[in-house]
Amino acid sequence: MGENFRKKMLLTSDICWNKQLFIDDFLHSQTIAVKPSFMKFKLLLIFALFLVVFSCKKEKAPPTCLGVNPTGGFVKLEDGKYRYQNANGVDVELSWSAKGGMTLVFRWGAYTRLKMEWWGSVGLSKDSIYSVSHENVNGKHIKDRIGGNRSVLYPDGTKITMATPDPYLSATAVTIYDGDAVHHFNVKCGVIEYSAITEALAETLDYQQPDGETTRFEIIPGGLFVFNDYTEDTPGNKVFQRVDLARLVLTDPNDVFDYYDDPRLGHT
Repeated sequence: MGENFRKKMLLTSDICWNKQLFIDDFLHSQTIAVKPSFMKFKLLLIFALFLVVFSCKKEKAPPTCLGVNPTGGFVKLEDGKYRYQNANGVDVELSWSAKGGMTLVFRWGAYTRLKMEWWGSVGLSKDSIYSVSHENVNGKHIKDRIGGNRSVLYPDGTKITMATPDPYLSATAVTIYDGDAVHHFNVKCGVIEYSAITEALAETLDYQQPDGETTRFEIIPGGLFVFNDYTEDTPGNKVFQRVDLARLVLTDPNDVFDYYDDPRLGHT
């Protein structure tokens, strides 16, 4: 019962972010220390809900647009431009403009001739200026985003997830997960809201945020495959199906084999 309650608490809104972590740790310590009686758990549940409901009423809006300094391998290169690198060759650049437009560039130290980009907006309205709908591999437009959220999962487990409500609507956030480290960029505000090494925060955000269409990389003799491994439209429900997107040739980085036929685009 205690574990189910913890999972439900993780799905509450960001308005009560700090309270969630407190309650989560509190309940976890109770279930480990001693198995509570049913009455004790009921009182504990009422107390936890009291904290969330009444504390949140005092907060009229989520604590968004409050920027923090990047930590770990996440650095600010200049205004609107950030880069994340780790010891396993993960290399991600994020470029954001207040006038509209955002680009994500993915590189990998194990295959230095890879450059995958998500870019472009489909309109100038506030609902689409950060849509980041187009996807290139080494300069070749392979496809546009299919559904909502979109992720890249590196071989070392590092994951980058872009949260979006629709293929052609503006993204709302970009989150980098690397072990216990989590870095969360608010697209609407153009600020880093979280950047820390904390297992609880990483697990909570990852649990709340489905991966969506998820791409991986595979080194093969003489080149590299870029492929979709699975789709997760709702938290915890992953549908695995390999879909090859592109193949690169090691001897010629401009030689890109496009395996994906996007019916919305005439050149794929």
